[in-house]
Amino acid sequence: MNSKLVQDGLDMTLYGLGAVMAFLLVLVFATIIMSALVRRFFPDPEPLEPAERGLAVASQTPDQRMLRVITAAIARHRGDKNQ
Repeated sequence: MNSKLVQDGLDMTLYGLGAVMAFLLVLVFATIIMSALVRRFFPDPEPLEPAERGLAVASQTPDQRMLRVITAAIARHRGDKNQ
């Protein structure tokens, strides 16, 4: 077997793996830096107080007409002939 050919194959393999590894390392560090920037300039909003959460949920309840419309749409979609 030609040892030069084997050596060239191993060299290409190592260069290819090295290039992939370098790209992945750059990708990981870029992701870490971008995450830090997003967390710094766009922090998470502060959570609502329990009383505010209750009011927010209560104000979003659908009225009875909307519930009837949704129920009818679901029944029609399912092909229910009872309604």
